[in-house]
Amino acid sequence: MKAQRIYGPGHTPPEATDGRPKGTKPFDLRCADCEEQETCPESPYSLFHRRFQGKEVHQDDWRMCMFAEGIRNEDLGNCLVEYEHGTQASYTQNFYARFGAGRRGARLYGYKGTIHFDWYENLIRVYKHQSPVVETIDFSGGMDHFGGDRELCLDFLRAMRDGTPSRSPISGGILSALTCLWARESAETRRFCEVVMP
Repeated sequence: MKAQRIYGPGHTPPEATDGRPKGTKPFDLRCADCEEQETCPESPYSLFHRRFQGKEVHQDDWRMCMFAEGIRNEDLGNCLVEYEHGTQASYTQNFYARFGAGRRGARLYGYKGTIHFDWYENLIRVYKHQSPVVETIDFSGGMDHFGGDRELCLDFLRAMRDGTPSRSPISGGILSALTCLWARESAETRRFCEVVMP
């Protein structure tokens, strides 16, 4: 499932005082060319001056208007996937939760324990189901994509040099992208979809 409750057509932003519905701005409007760049809650100006995000405001910012006609990006979405052997995965995203409300991570549940990844706190927590002990692994250090980029690059270089198979094969990336595409199809058609190559 997915929804456009904040951005996109037919809604009014909470901060709007003029009652202007979203989705009425020109599709190719950029923040730098908009008359509302100092009042719009999503502009680089607001991000810098009100939310304390970013280092500076560029007048030639390339951002496209989030309240433009034709916007298809959902504000929130939920996906439930069942694998052939019965394992289930659920995925939730919300693009307007900010600051302390924002979360990014994953939880893997097994009979003996649970592993929780928190990518904002740079922590991994291991919960044992037969013991109250929680193991915490701190992997902070400013690593791109939390260390994943380095490992993928290392695997690529070893494959090129030695012919060593990657720990994360390209088939895994293709399956991930394919799952996303079928999830979008499921949300748009409101039906269950099988994740297969078209």
